[in-house]
Amino acid sequence: NLNNLNPKLLLSYGCGLIGEGTSSIASIANLNFHGGLSPWYKGTATHFWPSYFLEPEFTGVAIHELSKKIDSGPLVHQISGDLVLGDGIHELSSRTVKKSIDECIILLKNIISKESYSSIPQTKTGKLFVNDDWNVGHLKIIYELFENKVVDWRLNESKPKEISLFRDNFF
Repeated sequence: NLNNLNPKLLLSYGCGLIGEGTSSIASIANLNFHGGLSPWYKGTATHFWPSYFLEPEFTGVAIHELSKKIDSGPLVHQISGDLVLGDGIHELSSRTVKKSIDECIILLKNIISKESYSSIPQTKTGKLFVNDDWNVGHLKIIYELFENKVVDWRLNESKPKEISLFRDNFF
């Protein structure tokens, strides 16, 4: 039973909805590490969809408070991937995950040492992707039309969108 542990911090990763008791069990923070840049990309396959929609700069991670709705809790920290010429969708995703884990370690140390953190509500809207949204045909856009060079296209042919990220707890 988690209650017996008296945790200061609870961090979940990519799990579905969490019961009311679990979402408030830790004394300092009850957070979810979401493999997508909320609020723009929520749900499943959230490192795939930004490239599919030709905005790979939205490949990222959001750390948010646990809530009853999927990936909708107030934001605690956001990380976007770095666009590097020559990267395909998998390289971009892997680099983004590595960057987010490195930042998450620093973030959690800051939260534990201060015994507090800042958050902001998710006020922008995005899409909540479910498993049924994806099919193998979507890969044709990435691999056949763009030859897995969506990042190169974005950097060379189209200017990446500016994204304002919430990062108050990181520094």
